[in-house]
Amino acid sequence: MAKEHPSDRLENAWARELGARVVTEKELFQKLWPFVQGYPWAQDALRDLWRMGAPLPYPAPDGSEQRVLLARQFAKWWRDVAERAGVDLSPANVLGNTGRR
Repeated sequence: MAKEHPSDRLENAWARELGARVVTEKELFQKLWPFVQGYPWAQDALRDLWRMGAPLPYPAPDGSEQRVLLARQFAKWWRDVAERAGVDLSPANVLGNTGRR
């Protein structure tokens, strides 16, 4: 059995901490804009991550599409963004209660 890399352990812990999140694209970008502003790769990847999530069959109260955020993939993305931004926060701390179900 292969040993788990330390970054994998961190991402797995972050994914467990995040749990299931249902978010609109707008909610996700509003919460994370301070970290992705001026970083086109992060913006495009975040949009792709949101699109990878399963859509809910019903819209948010404002009528926008909601999707399940894939916690493991989001944690990997966040590790790269946090390192670049010099931020020492877990993705759950950054998202707060956004999308928590």
